[in-house]
Amino acid sequence: MNAITIYFVSSFISKSMYLIKVGANSNIHKYIYENIFVYPFLSDNFSSFLYGFIVVLFYLGLGYMMFKKKIFLKV
Repeated sequence: MNAITIYFVSSFISKSMYLIKVGANSNIHKYIYENIFVYPFLSDNFSSFLYGFIVVLFYLGLGYMMFKKKIFLKV
């Protein structure tokens, strides 16, 4: 049942990242992407891939930690 929990958490975090503003017309999602993953020597497609890959690794790690600590949330 942790898959449903991870799905809910990912949706909550994603929506929160778009709602929290950084600066006049930027949000946390855009700020993290532009300041951590975008470099002049990387293409935009590869930067986007890296961002997505890191997000997936984050949620995989969260699920793994929940599994190892035997935390199973039932809905």
